[in-house]
Amino acid sequence: MQLVEGRWQPADGPLFTELALAPGQPLTRQVRLISATKLPVRVTVSTHELSQAENGCTENEREAGDNTCDPHQGELPGHLQVMVRSNGALQYRGSLSGLEDVKVANFGPSGRTAGVAVTLWLPEASANVVQSDSLEFGLRWMLTSRHGHVVGSRSH
Repeated sequence: MQLVEGRWQPADGPLFTELALAPGQPLTRQVRLISATKLPVRVTVSTHELSQAENGCTENEREAGDNTCDPHQGELPGHLQVMVRSNGALQYRGSLSGLEDVKVANFGPSGRTAGVAVTLWLPEASANVVQSDSLEFGLRWMLTSRHGHVVGSRSH
């Protein structure tokens, strides 16, 4: 993704689609941020448009203690873990549902870049509790000025 005068170019697709995560097996996607804006901006990332479903409760889920069999009460967002690194430095490690306004870059003059790695994984211990759960989510990348004004955003 490239930031040009506060706008993202080109319109990239989603980072994560059709996930088939197995417990204990991480999945990482890379994003290269390139600043071509003349404004000093801060770039943050947050979970966006999180939607979950329980999809019923299997016998294994019940045995693991899952008693939230309501269609809209899945546990997956709390169990699914995410790690965000910017230029190799850890910025966030925690649940997907807790990813909010995590700073990934501060850009000043034109030409600065940042490499961001986003890793998802499901801990082995949570496998049976979330066995039939499903999840849809996006990531929102926000640009804010040094005064806190939103300069631009991009969701995918």
